[in-house]
Amino acid sequence: MSIASQPAMNEAYDPTTNEEDVLEILEEGRATPKYLKERTNLNDQQINYALNQLIAAGWVNKVTTGLYELEGDPRNE
Repeated sequence: MSIASQPAMNEAYDPTTNEEDVLEILEEGRATPKYLKERTNLNDQQINYALNQLIAAGWVNKVTTGLYELEGDPRNE
């Protein structure tokens, strides 16, 4: 269960390259921003921006402070 209300999934959303990198890691399971930084070539600001955009699109869920999971990727359905 998330700490915030999850927006409806925007199936038309087109992720950026940075967001694609974050999605790829989240397909493996839950992750923290620090873990995402270790696994990608993205800096803190890029990771936070990507996560916020993906949350707004309904693709990523903020489980609790500092922990994120993939809600779904409509491209795979």
